[in-house]
Amino acid sequence: MKSESINEDIIQKNLQEIARREGISEEKVRDDILYAISLALKSDDPKVRDFWKLIPCEGESPTVDETLNYLIMKVAAENI
Repeated sequence: MKSESINEDIIQKNLQEIARREGISEEKVRDDILYAISLALKSDDPKVRDFWKLIPCEGESPTVDETLNYLIMKVAAENI
C-alpha cells in the first residue's frame, strides 16, 4: 500500500531525528518505544487494552513500525 510506504519514510526520518536530537542510536530509540509498548500492553485499564487491540499486527503484539503506522493513519484520518 502506498500510504504504508510513505509512513515507513516518515517513521524512519522521525526516528533518526529523535536519535540525533537525543544523542542516541536509532536502535535505542526503537528499544525505548518497544519497552513503552510492552508496558502499555500490560495495562489493567480496559480502555487502554481496547485501544491496543485496534492496532493491526502480524505477531502477538505490535511492532514499533506497526504501532507508529497505526498512529500516523489515525491522526491523518482525524485531521481530514
